[in-house]
Amino acid sequence: MVSGYWEMASSFVVHGAIDPEMFRAVSGEMLVAYCKVEHMIDELRECAGQPGLFQYVQEVVDDWSGAKEGMAGMREYFLGRGCGGWWVTRSL
Repeated sequence: MVSGYWEMASSFVVHGAIDPEMFRAVSGEMLVAYCKVEHMIDELRECAGQPGLFQYVQEVVDDWSGAKEGMAGMREYFLGRGCGGWWVTRSL
């Protein structure tokens, strides 16, 4: 459901229904979702038989200055290497 929502929202940007700057101001969550699959998007498209999977999200991300760098930082964070990896070594 998350991927479908962001794909639909991104299609509004691509087709000019929503101003790109306005969209980027509130769409950080989309980057979080996309950064989890970006590295395997071609494989996902092939396996799912959906060559257009995340097409609009990818277009918006490609036009978003700093998005690739931001997603790289998020991936580091998710792997426990960002912010000192505090949750990897912290005992609860």
